[in-house]
Amino acid sequence: MVHIINGTGGASWKEPALSGPRTAFTPAEKSFPCITFITFQGNTASLRTVDARPGKELKVIDTFTWVK
Repeated sequence: MVHIINGTGGASWKEPALSGPRTAFTPAEKSFPCITFITFQGNTASLRTVDARPGKELKVIDTFTWVK
């Protein structure tokens, strides 16, 4: 079993909403949206996480490769 935890804080693509009685989670100001790509090829799994903020040009911010 593989568990992947995205460490950028879970920021939304939308502007933060005001806190209210039904707010379950509000990300920190330093949180930002990202995209995680997982690629399987033969016995190798590669993971790349990219910064998905506008103007960041999908810069790779984390990588991991696993070979079975």
